[in-house]
Amino acid sequence: MNRIDGLYFDGRVSRPTRVQLNFDSEGNLDLRARDFHREYAFGTLKFSPRIGNAQRDIFLPDGGKCETFANDEIDKLLIENRTGWFGRVVHALESHFIYGLASVLLTLGFGWSFVNYGIPAIAKEVAFALPLEADAALGRHALDVLDRLIFSESGLGREERDRLSGQFTSGLHGFDDPERIRLLFRNSVSLGANAIALPSGIVVITDQLVELADNDEEIAAILAHELGHVKHRHGLRTVLQSSVVVLVITWLTGDLSSLSALSAALPAQMIEAKYSRHFEREADQFAREYLIANRIPLRRFSDILSRIEAESPSGTGSMTFLASHPATEERIRLFSPEVSSKHAISNP
Repeated sequence: MNRIDGLYFDGRVSRPTRVQLNFDSEGNLDLRARDFHREYAFGTLKFSPRIGNAQRDIFLPDGGKCETFANDEIDKLLIENRTGWFGRVVHALESHFIYGLASVLLTLGFGWSFVNYGIPAIAKEVAFALPLEADAALGRHALDVLDRLIFSESGLGREERDRLSGQFTSGLHGFDDPERIRLLFRNSVSLGANAIALPSGIVVITDQLVELADNDEEIAAILAHELGHVKHRHGLRTVLQSSVVVLVITWLTGDLSSLSALSAALPAQMIEAKYSRHFEREADQFAREYLIANRIPLRRFSDILSRIEAESPSGTGSMTFLASHPATEERIRLFSPEVSSKHAISNP
């Protein structure tokens, strides 16, 4: 018989009564005080989890409660009756510095792994599972917002736009769903020489970038990079990764209605061009293969990239083609003819 001292509350008044708790070999409770005696079967009792050496609560089936600091005795009781193993483990972790430190490091390691590998993997799965109609809706909304905020009507002549559009379309052979890919022209002082790929398959190029290019092949090289973002759904995946709650809900339930929350975040992401370095390398790899397939010299990408960097002010901000991209030297090496065409970018 385990005897424990404690305080009893009947659940009706706040005044406690000193009691003795007697547990038999099966865990049944014999509760005694000076003026009363009650008995409870072990299965009707509920024990609060152990937190260090803080007070422990035992909840009674009639609404009463007992409080005691006899944590070791309660732990022993629960173990003997095949319960409480989890609480015992938690207490051991809390009571030993090494165990506690290991638990913290394990938690941090799991969190880091989930953020760096789990979330991108889930975002990729969700993005490619969504129908193209979802991409189209998000892209239309993003374009409407961007037209109000940073874009104005293009000043390029009709003949020049038609020529560039024709060249762009002719390079789409072998691209999945080429009919959904469109090239639009906009003027933007704030973005400067830039191009943006929307999830819907719309690629927007600024007048400033067209004016900066020495020839149409340089423009094709930049547009090929943006097509890489379209093919790999980088825009949608980036917004999903930054909207973890929406991502997890969509992944677990398949409910596309929650994606409406992304429509507000997408334009900002497009403006800031905050793609991960991996996404940028993946888009560069696509551009390299595109240029080879269309017999465009690889140096066209390197040339326009170097010119964009030269034209950009020092301490380049986010709203340029260089924002969050890998180092220019690294990218130029990728477009060197000596680099194998089998150069691969591993998926996250």
